[in-house]
Amino acid sequence: MAGSMLPAEELSRAISEINLTTLASRTGLQYTQDELLNLRPGPERENGENRHSPVEGLKTPPSVLAPPPTPEHLPDTPAETEIDTDSSHTLHSASAGSRSPTSAEPQSQANIPKAALTVADPNTPKIPAEVARKVHPVDDGKPKKKGEGSGKKRVPAPTGFEDWYADPPITPAEHDEESEIYGPDHSFAERIEKCIQRYRGRRKLDGQRANILTKFLMLGGVDAGVQKAFSGGLDRETVENSTAQEIAAIQAIDHIRTGQKNAKYYDPAHPEHWVVDFVAVVKGFLAPKMIGAESVEEIERTSAVITNFLNYLLTHSVCPEYTEDILEARRICGQAVTELKAILAATRHIPGDFNLAASILYGGHYSGIYPPDGRWVVERSDQDDNRARNGLNNLEAERIFKTAIAFAGDSELFVEAMRSHIDVVRAETRYFEVVRIDRPNVKTKEEYSKVKDHLGRAGNIKALGVVHVRHWEGPGLESEDMTDDESKEAEERDRPLLEKFWLEDMILQHFFIGMKLEAVVRELNIGVKYFDKFQGLYCSFYTALPNEKMAYWKEPVPNERPAPTEDDPDMDEKAQNAIIEGEVADDEKIFGEKKAKKPAGEA
Repeated sequence: MAGSMLPAEELSRAISEINLTTLASRTGLQYTQDELLNLRPGPERENGENRHSPVEGLKTPPSVLAPPPTPEHLPDTPAETEIDTDSSHTLHSASAGSRSPTSAEPQSQANIPKAALTVADPNTPKIPAEVARKVHPVDDGKPKKKGEGSGKKRVPAPTGFEDWYADPPITPAEHDEESEIYGPDHSFAERIEKCIQRYRGRRKLDGQRANILTKFLMLGGVDAGVQKAFSGGLDRETVENSTAQEIAAIQAIDHIRTGQKNAKYYDPAHPEHWVVDFVAVVKGFLAPKMIGAESVEEIERTSAVITNFLNYLLTHSVCPEYTEDILEARRICGQAVTELKAILAATRHIPGDFNLAASILYGGHYSGIYPPDGRWVVERSDQDDNRARNGLNNLEAERIFKTAIAFAGDSELFVEAMRSHIDVVRAETRYFEVVRIDRPNVKTKEEYSKVKDHLGRAGNIKALGVVHVRHWEGPGLESEDMTDDESKEAEERDRPLLEKFWLEDMILQHFFIGMKLEAVVRELNIGVKYFDKFQGLYCSFYTALPNEKMAYWKEPVPNERPAPTEDDPDMDEKAQNAIIEGEVADDEKIFGEKKAKKPAGEA
């Protein structure tokens, strides 16, 4: 340890390992418990009574380097520090106005000497000049660049959607202003319109969040995302002669108009066609088909935007008559995150190996998509175990199907499946609600793991569980196109109260009670039903809104083009050709003008 400087961490560890008892016995310095207690300052010792005499302590070992003591009096001007890298000496030179201490002055009251030389241990490693300049920067008098800084990244301003964010307390003036805007004298349509406009102005909405909010408001009947026609921009005269509220109204893109001609937007003049229901709109909006989320981040972002908007309504008392409705809608946003994540995870594994094998073998949706020998199938990765994307050959599909019949079915079903010709007797689109989930236990998984596939490899056939479902009315967006006989047969058919289907455990682990399913179900003549194709998975709270049908509605425009007649049956074709020729002529005109504007030297 002597002769070299230890790092601070090693020095601290070495000091902590010193045996104080042995050290005290060597130096002859020991204290009793009473003597240690007497060292404490007491009220009787504050006046100088009963003070203990100073006791000699242990000196710092000479091998441990310590920095020089800090001078008691600072120089009149900042000292300059020079480091001699060749001799490992540190030279501190003061300003020219410093004076040295005299014999008449005590050292404690003297100014800093002109030069003080501190010699380090000769075995101490030399400090490189580059490192010394960084540790002890020297002011060379050169002005620093304007862009120079500490190098630390600036913390971005809050967007208003952080988990920790809360609206700052409002001032009395803002309270009076909001009391006027959201007062009971104004109708709900006026209050919610002002609230939406102010909310957009107070939140830092990027493109994704703005799109989410716009879709949500449009589903709720608000004319969102479209600026008022013929409003113009903001010129200098408008800004100087308008108040803040008037400028905000000009820039607003969310409106609730009276006398609305488009039926998909709310019209305060005809409220009988609408009802204010925050819960229903949130339930209808937070559906996989509506938000189209393909990642967990998108799900969390969508729910956060809607929750943040609902919190704004509560914080600013926009519509206190709907407080309970808004609180319930906010609870649905939290529930949606959990269920949508589970649906996203389940979607990556459906339809499952058993349903895929049955579909391939018996002429279902996946039949004929893959070649029988599966020559093009690549090796499956650990992240992508969905065989609907990787493919199954007929031998592998047959092995999976028969293993499921042997393990999940009973002996009668197995005998029936082995000796009879299997055909599909019914195929239809069905809607279900999950009421119970029976996942395979450890023993069942061990039995499946011992079964060999068509190549003689064990462990590739997954264990099956059972999902119990009951009939659900369905999302109600599109009615199934059936003949009169098919409709009558569907109405008269006695559906079982509960039905069960076989699914792999990797799918069942993401299912939850109340989950809604939309799938094409095919039934075999041996009594086995399977999901041929999943068409949709929905949350337990999903609600079908008529607003969804109006999402892309456009008011019909009269067609002035004459209809085809017997004398001129090609009228439509001629009209289409005329439109195409007109577009071509416009393009040629535009390109001709651009070509004429080019300088003569350009190609």
